[in-house]
Amino acid sequence: MNLKTDRPLVYSRLAELLSTQIAANTYLPGDRLPSVRELALRHSYSMETVLRAFRLLEDRGLVEPRPRSGFFVRHRDIRALPPPSTQSTIFHATNVELSALRHQTILFGTATDFVPLSLTLPSPDILPTRQLIQSITSVARRFPGEVVRQGEPAGASKLRQQLARRVSECGCFLTPDDFVVTVGASEAINLALRACCNPGDIVLVESPSYFGTLEIIESLNLRVVELATDPEQGISVQDVAKALSRFPRIRACLFVTNHSNPLGCTLSPENKQQLVQLLAKHQVALIEDDVFGDLHQPSKTRPVVANWLPVSVLAGLLRANIGIAFSNLNRPAAWRRLL
Repeated sequence: MNLKTDRPLVYSRLAELLSTQIAANTYLPGDRLPSVRELALRHSYSMETVLRAFRLLEDRGLVEPRPRSGFFVRHRDIRALPPPSTQSTIFHATNVELSALRHQTILFGTATDFVPLSLTLPSPDILPTRQLIQSITSVARRFPGEVVRQGEPAGASKLRQQLARRVSECGCFLTPDDFVVTVGASEAINLALRACCNPGDIVLVESPSYFGTLEIIESLNLRVVELATDPEQGISVQDVAKALSRFPRIRACLFVTNHSNPLGCTLSPENKQQLVQLLAKHQVALIEDDVFGDLHQPSKTRPVVANWLPVSVLAGLLRANIGIAFSNLNRPAAWRRLL
């Protein structure tokens, strides 16, 4: 097929044809496009025409040149995508009915024939599996008694000591007695809600929110008020204040204040302080799921948690069929009654 034409801007026509192929996934991100010489010979273009077509595609962000290699389809820059629009909060307390949907999501998340984006499960190929196994084996050999002995209800004292040191990075000054070690973040959140709420009480949550926490709320026969969440700024403290004035049975707020799931937003230190002051005034517990707090940019300091709280939950992230979570609290007696 000869695409040569006497019309002006012939390079623009060639650019459109290549652009259509890229949009149709004929060439995927990272693929090498036909060379300038190849296109010129195949379709009777001049070398200058083909080069101008590639430059036009480069200006559009579709291709990129590589020295001595040619032109390649550029990986789409997700940062150029507009953020999701923020909806207005509908102040309505509702029951949660999620168990069937969660079961389906878990099934999809454990499938091996596609990439599961519904669960925060990294590929086993990028996990240090061998090093983890070596570490576990080494500890079992050095401390065999600890492996088989009944542990303390609040968790191993040495582990809680290390956790008390670690959370100083989060802006907290705590002692080992402030911690309860749990089997994963879900158990920590479950215990926190049970310590704060009774059946029929209301919990404030972000919208959208992680489905796993919603299922915990459902299992405890609690209701929720969903707060519209800005993808960049997070929840509105003003919306929290309005909800507290309308619903006297609000007993807890369950938020991911650092790198929220699924939006990824982080509350500013100023908003965290305002939130804590507001909840302290109303005697409402803040359950803070800080599972992603360590995923900050290397060039930035770790975002602090809102640490002046009636109850604050910090969950450690280690997903290789090994789960550990810990909870720090200002009311340890309420928790230990549940253990």
